[in-house]
Amino acid sequence: MSSKINQIAINSYSVKLSEVILTQGYQDRATLGGQDILNICPISQINSLIFKSLFDVWHEETSKLESDYFDFDHQDVKEALAIFKNKLSFHIQVKKEHLTPLVNKAVVEFLELVFTPKEGVRTIFLNDLERAKNQLKFLKIHGNLKDLLSDVELNPDIVLSIVDQFEAYEDPKLIMEDVFEIFPAVIEDFILEEVDSTVQAVSSPASREEQIVESEGSLVQAKDEQVVLNDRFQNEDDDKSTLASQYQAQKTITSLHNGININQRFSFIRDLFEGSTDEYNNMMDVLDNSTTFEEAHAYIKEEAYFKYDWNSKESLVEEFYSILSKKF
Repeated sequence: MSSKINQIAINSYSVKLSEVILTQGYQDRATLGGQDILNICPISQINSLIFKSLFDVWHEETSKLESDYFDFDHQDVKEALAIFKNKLSFHIQVKKEHLTPLVNKAVVEFLELVFTPKEGVRTIFLNDLERAKNQLKFLKIHGNLKDLLSDVELNPDIVLSIVDQFEAYEDPKLIMEDVFEIFPAVIEDFILEEVDSTVQAVSSPASREEQIVESEGSLVQAKDEQVVLNDRFQNEDDDKSTLASQYQAQKTITSLHNGININQRFSFIRDLFEGSTDEYNNMMDVLDNSTTFEEAHAYIKEEAYFKYDWNSKESLVEEFYSILSKKF
């Protein structure tokens, strides 16, 4: 069984943490260079994931240089491009508005690595096995997993077996201690269901009954002002129930196409897919064919979350996820 996390809480916290990181990083400066980005916050894994996203964008941008009118396979051209890319890598210069989506993505990926490490490693570093060894250099947590994966032949079965059987994933509570120094929160907000040793070490169900009051800069506020993130969909008369159990109880749809009413469909297309009916329908087709909630969420994160800036549309995203969860 895999650990279950509160994705809504993850997304909400990631926005706030990203804002703090960016505000501190760009204090009194208009752009950041490579070394600045590598040290933008005290959490090396977040910094590394930001750099990974930067180089992913760079890889995509430089691939656009290729043209049908020139021989890019010629050895002289390859050597010249290699020199150009190497020289360019020493002159990184990024404005805040351009780094913001990369920081947002890096923080979400970091939290995924912390709370669902097996799924995180697979989706973040092993999606493309041809580039996996180069991608794995950006993995900074979870002991020697990076070395184990880098030393083996990149056979999908072998790689996934190592990820599944690895027993030294780091304790989320210990990792998040330093993160909460940047932007305070309580770790229980991120956990819906504790089902394996990776998360059990930090579970504390009794604390969910306590009133969490916001101190300066805290993620949560007093109950009469804003309930904690995990309680947004909970019945106030049953404060021990979890989102997971409620969604399970409300599981009534077999198809998103049929389970979303016409008003919701209009709102989702307009606000979550920037008016594109085709994009919306394609997404619903893929999600309807997904076998687990985690699989569906991974696809959403890859294809829509950052592309359509779902971070800024929290209430509608919550509504969408509420419907999506009824399918699984």
